[in-house]
Amino acid sequence: MDYISNKKTKETLEDYFDGLSEDIKINKLTVKKRNKKNVISYEIESPEVKREMILDTIKFTRKEYGSNKHWDPVALKEFMDKFEIVTSQEYEDETLRTTTIGMRYRKGSNVITPNGSSYQNPSLEISMETDSNFSEEDIDFHIDLIKKILPDSITIDYNEKFSDMGISIVNELKTYDWDYLAGYKNLKEEIKSQIIFPNTNKEVYNSIRDSTRKRPNQTTYNCFLFEGTYGVGKTDMAKVVANELGFPFIEVPLESIVSKWYGEAEKIVAKIFYYAWKMDNAVLFFDELDTLIGDRDKGMHEVTNRITSSIMSKTAKTTMEGSTVVIAASNKPELLDGAILRRFKKRIHFPLPSSEDLIEIYMHYAK
Repeated sequence: MDYISNKKTKETLEDYFDGLSEDIKINKLTVKKRNKKNVISYEIESPEVKREMILDTIKFTRKEYGSNKHWDPVALKEFMDKFEIVTSQEYEDETLRTTTIGMRYRKGSNVITPNGSSYQNPSLEISMETDSNFSEEDIDFHIDLIKKILPDSITIDYNEKFSDMGISIVNELKTYDWDYLAGYKNLKEEIKSQIIFPNTNKEVYNSIRDSTRKRPNQTTYNCFLFEGTYGVGKTDMAKVVANELGFPFIEVPLESIVSKWYGEAEKIVAKIFYYAWKMDNAVLFFDELDTLIGDRDKGMHEVTNRITSSIMSKTAKTTMEGSTVVIAASNKPELLDGAILRRFKKRIHFPLPSSEDLIEIYMHYAK
């Protein structure tokens, strides 16, 4: 089992909680070490929080988190509102990990909101203590718990979320069809075979992949690098891809990521990918990737290094989610970090137009 630092655990939960609807407040989120144990604690406050949720939460916990484990449920009789569940799990190296999950319904509690105001409202208090660091399974449990408790309230206004970061979502790109860009017949066929067909015929491609690979059901990269000099149609072709797939188009400008505040740039990158994954079907486009990140072997600014690391972590196989297609464009791919190129190893080269292409371009655009 891979363990995750408390800092990374908190950042992951913060990213998810930030995407909840405005009528749901996740307050007092804490991930830290206390009394030699690692602790996650927070409060869920919403008009939909009810006292009976505590029992539903207990049932969900025992069913979903307690599979293949020995559970010892302990009810702390504090008006029957607080419970603890303890599990012990022995690993191959004979180490024993004990996890305690506690839940409490608090009526009329003083809830502190993110903007500093406070008011009285019912809330559900969740806490977890464990002897060792948290794992991805622990993080997934808390996310699934929120979904289970408030399944109908989790709605995200994606336009608002991206707009707050200076990014717009284009939902209608009808003019960007295959005829929008004249010429480039071979390039268009390559894009169809590399991007369009695998994403519009997923079942067929997944079946072929699973039947020919030793590791079936393995997540595949849906990241592509459009490389070529200036003005050869990389951005327009990305819009054509979005239109052909019927996906919203999210173009990330450089200025939306770069921040004057320390540590903000990588958080913005994490949020961009988080909301793109949550949308499931979208084309996420990074233009001029080489101006945003470079080659760490040749030395780079600390902020650029952190942005590079953030993009790498979000485009790893283990983090790719849904059907979102990630496209990056680069005028100078030789300046990119080698690890980034491994993430965007499906590289599509945009050449200068041939003489035949030029004839089609003149016929298409000129009177």
